[in-house]
Amino acid sequence: MTMNSSSLNDSIASTSASMSPSRNQRAASFAKVDHVEASGDLGDVLREWNVMLGGSTIGKGLLKAADHHFQQQQQKMSVSHLAALPGASDLTTLALPLEDPFYVVDIGVLVSQVYQWRRFFPRIEPFYAVKCNPDPIIIQTLCVLGCNFDCASQNEIKLVQDTTRHLPRTPDILYANPCKPRSHLMEAVCRGVTLVTFDNVTEVQKCAGISNKIQLILRILTDDRGSQCRLSTKFGAPPAQWRILLKAAQIHGLDVVGVSFHVGSGCRDATRYELALRDARKVFDMAKQEFGMEMNILDIGGGFPGETHSIWNPAVELDDDDDDEDDEDEGKDVNSKDSEDEEPDRFMFFQEIAKQVAPLVDEMFPSNVRVISEPGRYFVAAAATLCCSVVSARSNAYDASSFEPEAINDHEASVQLEDMTRQEEQQLIRKRAVSIGDTAESDAVLSTIHEELDLYSKLFACQQLTQHEFDVYNDDLDLFKEGFKSAADLLGPPEPNQMHIRRHTVEGMTFPLVEASGSKDEQEESCAMLTLAAAGEAAVNGVVMQAVADSAPLQDDFAYYINDGVYGAFNNIMFDHAQVRPRVLRMSADESIPKEGKSLFASTVFGPTCDSIDVIARSVLLPRLKVGDWMYFANMGAYTMAASSSFNGFTPSEKVYVCSVQPEYFDALIAGPAEESSLGEEEKKEE
Repeated sequence: MTMNSSSLNDSIASTSASMSPSRNQRAASFAKVDHVEASGDLGDVLREWNVMLGGSTIGKGLLKAADHHFQQQQQKMSVSHLAALPGASDLTTLALPLEDPFYVVDIGVLVSQVYQWRRFFPRIEPFYAVKCNPDPIIIQTLCVLGCNFDCASQNEIKLVQDTTRHLPRTPDILYANPCKPRSHLMEAVCRGVTLVTFDNVTEVQKCAGISNKIQLILRILTDDRGSQCRLSTKFGAPPAQWRILLKAAQIHGLDVVGVSFHVGSGCRDATRYELALRDARKVFDMAKQEFGMEMNILDIGGGFPGETHSIWNPAVELDDDDDDEDDEDEGKDVNSKDSEDEEPDRFMFFQEIAKQVAPLVDEMFPSNVRVISEPGRYFVAAAATLCCSVVSARSNAYDASSFEPEAINDHEASVQLEDMTRQEEQQLIRKRAVSIGDTAESDAVLSTIHEELDLYSKLFACQQLTQHEFDVYNDDLDLFKEGFKSAADLLGPPEPNQMHIRRHTVEGMTFPLVEASGSKDEQEESCAMLTLAAAGEAAVNGVVMQAVADSAPLQDDFAYYINDGVYGAFNNIMFDHAQVRPRVLRMSADESIPKEGKSLFASTVFGPTCDSIDVIARSVLLPRLKVGDWMYFANMGAYTMAASSSFNGFTPSEKVYVCSVQPEYFDALIAGPAEESSLGEEEKKEE
């Protein structure tokens, strides 16, 4: 259903007073938001963008959103442009197919994620990283909810100001690009944006030559190993430069008002934040003791994961057979060597990171220090799902009469995966690295990228397993009907009354991983090349593994070509090291998502362009698909549409806006968690 003015106003008016907790006063930007007024402003934003109420990016809401879009597109379709062309008479049909790709963008995820941010980071003000997804409705929504913005160019600054100009609240903007063109900096100052980051003396000189009103924030170098995208190789001042830079600012008459750092995008290790916070504290002390500078801003950067599988882990939380020792390992990936001296790899989720970082911030920095952050993917990664149609399909059989593709029974494979213990999952993850390592020893090509493959393979397996765990409890849910508690934590664990709603499927998972999960033989050889191929060519710095394409035994049984690719939405595979899971949205003959027990086959998914690197996934399990069938990909809101191009004439996918949160909950959600309830008290109540 599409929202109309009267229905929205009625929904907001019906909000129960008991549902609105008192506002948390710690973060300045949220304290300035009147939740009643903002609730109405958010309703205005949804009406302006013709947002569909009841849709979502997952579960039944996704199917409703897709059906709604298909109906609208069917009504708009016209063949007049074809009929007017000279070759129109040569066509055997003028019935245009519905096949243009589209995103489903859920504004409800933004509302829920801001609420969770305020719950776990009550002191820290989010400055949304616009580069992650510059969609105007996302910017407007986050502004209404009390967020500020991190911009990296004059166009991003202009976009934020133009997009939010008509809103009652004027957000703060941080110019968070340490190395800026002079013309961009001049326009920023003219627009009132004077808070900027820097990490070298040249930037100090540049800023001083443009305006003495500029306030500087020193970007320091951090250890960002283990992050999905590392940034320290390009930005950040090392310790040896701190004193030099503070002195340069003093000489040029500019105030250094704070310190910033960034542990890398998609960070899974809270210890990286701890090291960076201690370094920031050293800079604060150095600035005061040696230069008389009273710093009052701490910017802890971004990097917080926000994909659907990053918030919780049902296999740990819901597995009664695991003991307490297993629970302590939630989010951890264990190395192959059980050495006490060897720290296990970390695979942490947002709540785990926040629980460790927030107390450290309070411990090291007094309340008069304004603490800000630059989250991007945390807010938007799960807020968009991409839907694409199959435009071509092929079988890799050389002799159709003898071609017998290996089928995986979806139901049996799902049961095998469900029966795995956490320890067995960890062993399986270790095997991903071991298998590649063994191959690398005898292969000159693989040996050159052995270390990166080790890390990526384990990360890939972790993401696949946890994404599967999330989907089990959400595929059959209609989030719009699940109540306030679900609305406040859309990406959280299922509530007790939702536990029985499960749908298991290994659709979209990689064939080697699923095959290995059904084996109890620890010595079983696994196919390293298939694991590598499934991770995507771009996972290894854009290296195309031509050996896979040239070797018939390594090719998948079927290949599908869809109408978005790595030059469009899936540029995140290339630039963001993303792992995507193709799922079936709609099949021919009025079939929907595959039923239990349906046969799945190892398949390759290609993008639409003529470039051979346009590969979205290999060795993923899918049913037999035909031209006109539809796939969907969750977690496509971060670093996707922002970098899409029109290469080969394929234009970026359009967007369909939905909201999975009922408007009657807006007031309470914008008010935020109750101030008097600490995080610990909330957890006790939940227990």
